[in-house]
This record gives sequence, structure tokens and C-alpha cells, in this order.
Amino acid sequence: MSDSSHVFPVDRTREGIVILMTGLFFFSFQDIIVKLLSDKYNVLQIVLIRSCIALIFLALIGLFTIGSHAVFAKQPLLLFVKGVATFFAFLFYYLAIPSLPLADIVAIAFMSPILMTVLSVLILKEYVGPRRWAAIIIGFVGVLIVVGPSGNLANLGSLLAFGCACSYAISSVLTRFIDQGDEPITIAIYSMLAFLVMSILLTFFSLKFSPEEITNPSMQFLFREWVRPDAREMLLLFLIGCIATVGFYCLGRAYLVAPASHVAPFEYTYIIWAVILSFLFFNEIPKLTTLIGVSILVGSSLYIWYRESKAA
Repeated sequence: MSDSSHVFPVDRTREGIVILMTGLFFFSFQDIIVKLLSDKYNVLQIVLIRSCIALIFLALIGLFTIGSHAVFAKQPLLLFVKGVATFFAFLFYYLAIPSLPLADIVAIAFMSPILMTVLSVLILKEYVGPRRWAAIIIGFVGVLIVVGPSGNLANLGSLLAFGCACSYAISSVLTRFIDQGDEPITIAIYSMLAFLVMSILLTFFSLKFSPEEITNPSMQFLFREWVRPDAREMLLLFLIGCIATVGFYCLGRAYLVAPASHVAPFEYTYIIWAVILSFLFFNEIPKLTTLIGVSILVGSSLYIWYRESKAA
């Protein structure tokens, strides 16, 4: 069943935007924790522990809110495939963290709203007016400004961030093909299940094909030996699982209640949290180009919201 023929109430666009921004706010704290752990842990160890914790919480929430059918999806294969795409989006994003400043990673990764909008037109046949297209293009210019003239576009970190953008765009568009009978909590449960399965499979792969000498920090993050967490680190890993529980539910909900082309531009607001938290936790002072680019991104998103408000 394709959602391309489904008519979304215009007055739910704001709801979808607010839910999306809430999920992104929580996910921004996850980035800080991953960066704190990236020089000691294997990324797959982090993802696997996070997935186990989040899967337990999501299953419990589903059982207590909507009953046992929360774990039985109408389209389990589609939900799992969506979860795999989301898994690679997060994996690529995390792997880029040791190689690039967080603001640059977020800026490159946030080409995804542009890709989502294009896919929503080509696949879902959603209408995107010229003013919204102009705002999206301006938002992309803001991304380029954040990256800066040098851009760091030649290193592995930038390629990983771009891979994140592609994977996340595919995941978000797949959400629109999900049967409306599947609850957001069910979508989140299957996403976490996909995370768990894929992290286990890639762990076996990394153990078998680990290179002897690794100099790139992103690859070290992928092939590093697993370690036993101490009490503080276990608390951080548990917190990541809690964040994933809230974040994945919000993202699943947002793209079910409003068209992707309306909600997607507000993914840009994630950059604001990344810049603020990077400064607070790592004393990373944003460059002038970063501030200018972020301002353009925010401005374009607010303009789109204004246009949707007038349409309502």
C-alpha cells in the first residue's frame, strides 16, 4: 500500500513538525555521548547495547499502551527494511564523528531533507510548490556555508556523512509506504530489532575481516576491540538507549501524521542543537560561516512553516 494517495489533514503538519523537533532534540544528546565514547569503544558495541536497551523499553511501552499487537506489524518486512536503512544512517553518522567536527558532520548529513523532498516528489507524487522549493534550495546553500570553502569533502568522514544523508532519506520515505494501521511504537520496535540484528551481523564481519593496521580514526572506531564498561560508561550507554526510545518513536510518529515534504525541512533544526551542545561539552566555538549557514537553514525552515500556516 502506497501512502502517496493518502490525504493528510493540513492542520496536522504542525503536529508532525513539533514531534520531529522533539525527537531531534533528544538525539542531539546522543551524539555527545557517542563522541565521548568514540576513542575507547567499538561503534558496533555502542549500537548493540543501545539497541538492546531501547528494544526492551519500546516493547514494554507498546505492551502497556496498545497491547500485545504492538509487536506484530502488518508489514513486518517493510518495517525491517526501513530499520536497516536507518541503521546504516546512524552507523555512517557515528563513524564520521572521530574524523570531522560535529558541526561539519551534521551539515553534510543534513542534505537528507533535500533528498527526502526530491524522493517524495518522484516516488510519493507529493506536490511541492515553487516557494517551498526555493526555501529548500536556500537551506542547501546554508549547508554549503556551514561546511565552508575547504569543506573537508575529500576525507572519509565526509563520505560517511553523505552516506548517512542518503540512508536516512531512504528510511524516511519508506515510512510513507507503511500501512496506517501500524502504530509509531511498532515502527520503532522493528527499527530497533533491525539495529540489533545488523549490529550483530557486522560484528561478526568486523571480527573476521579486521585489518592488522588501522590509522584512520573512523575505521578504528569500527574495528576496535570491545571493552568492558565501567559504572559511568554503562550509565552513559543506558542513557543512549533511553534517548533512542524517545527519538525513534518521535521520528516514526512525525512522518506518519504529515507529508514528508512538509516535515523534512525541519530536520535542519538539528544543526542548532549540535552547535550549542558541541560548544557546551567540547568547547567547540562555531565559526562565523557556521553561524551564517545555520541562520540561513533556520530561516528557510521557518519560512516553510509560515507558508504551511497560511495554507491552513
